[in-house]
Amino acid sequence: MKKHIFFVLLAVFAFVSCSEDDASFEDEITLPKKEQANQTAFADDGDTGGGFMFVAKSAWSAAVSETTASRPAKVRGAASSNEVSWLKLSLNGKEAYEGDAGTITLAIVLEPNYSGKTRSAKIVITCGKAKIEVSVTQEGETEKGEVPTDPYPVTGLNLSQSTLSLDLNSTHTLTASVIPSNATIQTVVWSSNNPEVATVDPATGLVTAISAGYATVTAQSTVYETITATCELTVNDPAVPQDKLIKSIAIKGFNAMYQEDYSHRWEVTYDNRNRVVRYEETLDEYALYTFEYPNNSQVIMNDYAKGNDEPPSITTAYLNENGYITKWSYSYDLYNSYAYNNGYITKRARNGKIGTEYDWENGNLVRQRYIHSNDSYYKESFYPAFEKYMYTDYPNEKENLDLNMLLSGDYELEDGFFGILGIMGKRSANLLSGDYHEAGGYGGGISEGQNFYYISRVVGTKASYKFDKEGYVSEIKSTVDWEDYKVFVKMGEDGMHTETGEEELIKSYSYDYTYTITYTK
Repeated sequence: MKKHIFFVLLAVFAFVSCSEDDASFEDEITLPKKEQANQTAFADDGDTGGGFMFVAKSAWSAAVSETTASRPAKVRGAASSNEVSWLKLSLNGKEAYEGDAGTITLAIVLEPNYSGKTRSAKIVITCGKAKIEVSVTQEGETEKGEVPTDPYPVTGLNLSQSTLSLDLNSTHTLTASVIPSNATIQTVVWSSNNPEVATVDPATGLVTAISAGYATVTAQSTVYETITATCELTVNDPAVPQDKLIKSIAIKGFNAMYQEDYSHRWEVTYDNRNRVVRYEETLDEYALYTFEYPNNSQVIMNDYAKGNDEPPSITTAYLNENGYITKWSYSYDLYNSYAYNNGYITKRARNGKIGTEYDWENGNLVRQRYIHSNDSYYKESFYPAFEKYMYTDYPNEKENLDLNMLLSGDYELEDGFFGILGIMGKRSANLLSGDYHEAGGYGGGISEGQNFYYISRVVGTKASYKFDKEGYVSEIKSTVDWEDYKVFVKMGEDGMHTETGEEELIKSYSYDYTYTITYTK
């Protein structure tokens, strides 16, 4: 029901906001009827009953902002703007947020409030250096204390774009359409989950690219807060492109597991945004990996068996707002999940069976600690108890791929590739000088009647570097120390074996590897 004379129905108070420094400008704008500074409407009211009047001695502008505590924080607008979708200012029947000097009467036009929640906004009128403020509250119920029923409720939203790529400092306006098209409430409020990368005007959907990175822009119905739609945004910085990219990595050495010479050459292909799309072994028949980027929150890796027609094994990585993996899942029932602190990876879990904790010091990963479950399979010595990392004084920042991942000794194939891509959190600040492994290794099977098996264990790695004239790594020489052990076991009644803790060192040996890195320029 309408309120016929709003200042009769309301207990109101008025105030004029003007700082001490601006006191001499106070008469540039006045609010003759002070009680108009605080306005209230019921949920089914289309306006506040009469608006408010002020006298401006020069040009004026109005800014409207949300003050409802439950709403998401909004990006401040310009001096003349409206951040609130459910409220509009009207002058002589037309929406207006600025005007010339004179006696001005602004009507406050409202959408019906079907949410059952009270919502509020603040109107600031600026004239020269003086300001007045008017608060507006719309109740969540009618005058009879009832929540009004929306005859045509919103059931969904469609956005003009589900993905968007912007260059730094550029803008783009997103639009939203409601479902059904005849819904009573047609307005949405916009927000960005990463305002350091991109901001969005909460009322208009105008997106502004602030810095390179990723953000998700969300449109939310102004009344039906569970009704949302999102746009995945990428902000590119074309001003500082990296035109020197790793083109190939050639590796020569000796494969200790298979007792044969080791020679591989990985060729890397990029898209027009310098993202790896193809990682191919050109000296072997089976190693080919391709990468797809369907949106800002996913990377898909296809693992092909070259030389046959079988479909690839597919690993899908799911990314957070910073572009780091939170989880990857494999073609079959296998997944890893990750946690971060300030961008640095801190934990990894694999199907709840085995976990890893990561320790960082001075921006470098110094230790991986493997936490085994009670599952007998994962208690086998395939993983070391921990790995400790040592570093050079060389910064790990120029190369577009993280070369530390070539030497880190991480046994997870997918983690190694995703780490090279730079989507497993921040990279270590310095290049590795080596690592040390405690326990773990590659084990063989147990023959019938035997109470032991053999295991080959990486003890540690040492690395040295050569650089080109621009300071990019051109060669890495790595020495890997191995030890072979006989591990003794005992058999349980269930036919499963457990280790006794007794080991016998059979031999120690080392192998040298050389990594030769070439670049696009």
